[in-house]
Amino acid sequence: MKLSAGASAFVPGVISHCPCSRDGYLQKVLETLSTPGGTPSSTFDVKFKADHGLPWTPEWAGVAKLEELISPEHGVSRWADSGNLVYGSKEVLVQRVFGEQLPPAPLCTIKGNQLSLVPIMSFSYDNYEIHKDVKKELLTAPLKGMKVRVKCTGKPDQEYFLDNLPWVVIDLPRWFHYEISVQYYLHNSLTGVSKSFVHEVDVNQIWDFENWDQEQKWMSCYFCYRKGIKKNFMRKKVKKYIDLRTWKNNLRKSKQCTTDGFHVDSVAPARLTAIKEEAISRTLREFWPAPKWDQKILKLIAAYSECVMAVHVLLTSKDNSKRLVVMKGFSKEVKHKSELK
Repeated sequence: MKLSAGASAFVPGVISHCPCSRDGYLQKVLETLSTPGGTPSSTFDVKFKADHGLPWTPEWAGVAKLEELISPEHGVSRWADSGNLVYGSKEVLVQRVFGEQLPPAPLCTIKGNQLSLVPIMSFSYDNYEIHKDVKKELLTAPLKGMKVRVKCTGKPDQEYFLDNLPWVVIDLPRWFHYEISVQYYLHNSLTGVSKSFVHEVDVNQIWDFENWDQEQKWMSCYFCYRKGIKKNFMRKKVKKYIDLRTWKNNLRKSKQCTTDGFHVDSVAPARLTAIKEEAISRTLREFWPAPKWDQKILKLIAAYSECVMAVHVLLTSKDNSKRLVVMKGFSKEVKHKSELK
């Protein structure tokens, strides 16, 4: 007779019998093998009894030894660690591999405020004894998502979670330096943090004006990007809008630029932002969509409406003291100011 469905046969005179079904006992074995970090085979019997209050008897689980659980059905694997053979479930194996192997840096492209990512995963299970079907399943499982961490020098890190294709982050803040790392969501778990993809943006351009708070953030990070400034290039950009001598004289006459006895001796543009043709054209199309207005006319209006909003200028006095000011366009009005040492 049997104690319950699936239980081993009851034989009179035998010292011990499994108090639960074979499937139930096997499930308890798999629970112990799901212990984070794995379970050494040499102490499995002690751990199993501590977990479930039952002796470790392989026959009660329908096997002759733990090694027989390395199968597609049970997904158990084993590996060598400090001279011991350690057994673990598929989930334990995944956590171990993710803890030991960090993904390489993703391939990234940044266009405007859009970040596109190409995931690169190269996890290896070669140092583990695992059934070939389980290994294939682990290597070919589809990516379910990724956590993207964007570090902008001088600003708090930002995180995004993407859960479907295309792997794109929109509304990325416009900045001069990015460090991008990812954690992949695979096998219902996050991998370790990948190596960083570093992207430097050329600061010698006319940036899109966002707001004055953003200009203040740029001013506070001046020392982080100043080495990338091409002085002659930036002067040529300014010259398209105003005569350089006239501009310099305007700054000398600005009361806000010359506080505390500061005498402007030389000026060097560091950053230009503008409301540009593309942004103006986009706004016009939203309010007056075709065919109400001819698109050529809207384009002409946008081109003539483009204007410089902020100019970051490094001022140097005769005693070589320096001051960074954020001017409202090419006027004499100072929006932000910082003394440099």
